Amino acid sequence: MFGSHEATLLRDEQSLLRDKQSLLRDEQSLLRNKQSLLRDKQSLLRNKQSLLRNKQSLLCDEQSLLRDEQSLLHDKQSLLHDKQSLLHDEQSLLCDEQSLLCDEQTLLRGKPTFLSYEEALLRRGNTHKHQPLNKRRTHHGHKTRSSSSDFHEPKRSPIEQIAGVVITCMTGNKN
Repeated sequence: MFGSHEATLLRDEQSLLRDKQSLLRDEQSLLRNKQSLLRDKQSLLRNKQSLLRNKQSLLCDEQSLLRDEQSLLHDKQSLLHDKQSLLHDEQSLLCDEQSLLCDEQTLLRGKPTFLSYEEALLRRGNTHKHQPLNKRRTHHGHKTRSSSSDFHEPKRSPIEQIAGVVITCMTGNKN
């Protein structure tokens, strides 16, 4: 019996060794699984860090875009201000042109009057060449003395003088 008991004991020891080997294999497998889980956790952390960096980059890009949009709006406001100034300047120029046209129209309306005045002077000078323009006579109609004004046209008003210059410039005649 002792031999059969030894054989059983040997079988039990072998079975126990197999169980220990299986347990060691299971522990090794568990360690490998834990290592794999740690690697997966590390990879997940790296992915989260990358995601955070991407979010930060996106926020920086959005801030930059907002700054660019603000700059664009500022430039558009400056452009509108410049356009308003240009329109104001053009309006002032148009007002100045209108004033000049009114002045020219006034001068042209007065031109026939000044021409008539010039013609009258010319006719008077042609018909009364023997009489001076400024006659100084006594109560008997005799000339007492001559003066330099006897041989000159009467003084013109400033408007008549300007019109005479305009007429002279337009006709080229110097009367």
